[in-house]
Amino acid sequence: MVPWILSLMVALQATAPWSYTYRDTAVAIDRAAHAQPLWDDEDGVARTAALLVATSFFESRFDPHAIDDTGTTFCLGQVDPRGVFATPQALLHDTPLCVGTMLLLMHESFRVCALRGRPELDRLGQYTGGGGRCDRGLRESRLRAGLAAALLRAHPPRWVEEARW
Repeated sequence: MVPWILSLMVALQATAPWSYTYRDTAVAIDRAAHAQPLWDDEDGVARTAALLVATSFFESRFDPHAIDDTGTTFCLGQVDPRGVFATPQALLHDTPLCVGTMLLLMHESFRVCALRGRPELDRLGQYTGGGGRCDRGLRESRLRAGLAAALLRAHPPRWVEEARW
């Protein structure tokens, strides 16, 4: 699935000073989506990967070394390390840790927002709004979920085995 994930990333941002990191990011997304998909259906892994791509694009433009303006959120997913038992340096220099932490926080956001009766498009509300509330990040949640859905429509998953040299 790595080539497909890379194709999504390139479709969103073909070049960047950190584009040399895209393959590592795609591998981390692939592994995380397979290990802990957000959905249990047959498309769950692909949907999870697309949502991780969309979220990484919105949060950091795929820059694994991104730091927000306040210096409190880090890496691809602009993760706040307080409460996730990861240091800022670890998040910035360990892409699998960053993506895995993103997905952990996404699972929690989906759980909390579902309990509060939020529709699927709003379930990243806690992740995007922070502070344990689903209602703060609704616009951002809908943008990320909408982009993920658009990516799946425009670039359906193709299961191509990656060449091993």
